[in-house]
Amino acid sequence: MRNSLRFPWIVVLLLTLALTTPALARSAAPGPGPLSADAALAEVNRAVPGFGGMYVDEAGVVNVWVRDPGTAPMGTLKRYFGEAVRLHRGDYDFAQLAAWRNRARPVLAVAGVVLLDVDERTNRVRVGVAEGANARRAARAVRREMNRRGVPAAAVEIAQDRTRGVDAKFVVRLVGLGGDPPGTRPGLLDGLEPLW
Repeated sequence: MRNSLRFPWIVVLLLTLALTTPALARSAAPGPGPLSADAALAEVNRAVPGFGGMYVDEAGVVNVWVRDPGTAPMGTLKRYFGEAVRLHRGDYDFAQLAAWRNRARPVLAVAGVVLLDVDERTNRVRVGVAEGANARRAARAVRREMNRRGVPAAAVEIAQDRTRGVDAKFVVRLVGLGGDPPGTRPGLLDGLEPLW
């Protein structure tokens, strides 16, 4: 059960960080509504060349992918993510991953594909295929389509996805009924509203 909820928890947490980080909110262009998670990460990518995404691990530590950890501007990263930042060498920056994901949107029409996203935990474009007898066939079709669209195979992670996308009941529990995810600071999800 814990593994099947890991992905939705990360999505909710990333969205929450994007909506509650003051530096990201100040840098948002004027317009309606809060900054999306992708827009927030793209903003960090503009401020930190080579930034490849971030995630919060089970211990609550912010893990950040950068192309070259030795030259990463720690002051800027700490302004966005706080003092406890752990760097990892990433192969791609967020703008590359987002562009490949956008270019690959037609894979969502492949039978069995249930998810297409930038996976900040692995610094890859993630394609989720439904579990079952057709998972291998769907993965082969995804690889062909990604190749046809010029998305490097090394930048793509194809995995069977038990969640079939975000579990709405889990999100509602976190947002409105059950409080904060384990290991996060109290109030992290205050003010976050369901999107449906």
